[in-house]
Amino acid sequence: MELRDPLSDRLRRWAVVAGALVVGLITIWVYLRMSERRGAYGCVPAYAAARTAADSALVDVQRPDAAAGQLEGAYGLSCGELRQRGRLR
Repeated sequence: MELRDPLSDRLRRWAVVAGALVVGLITIWVYLRMSERRGAYGCVPAYAAARTAADSALVDVQRPDAAAGQLEGAYGLSCGELRQRGRLR
């Protein structure tokens, strides 16, 4: 008398679990990439418009647009801190 599931059922179950893990990891990766892109919303154009070192220094102390829903704006990071952390591209 066989009490175990057939091999095909066990393989199918493991494939579903592995697929769910892959989808979850991809979802987390996409979320992290999107939140990284949102953080530079107001800083990149401001740095592009700066013509002198003094203009860049003014942008360094500027905060990203918090109204657009960026996490960095909520945590009070400045554009200079984002640039030092390598978040601006």
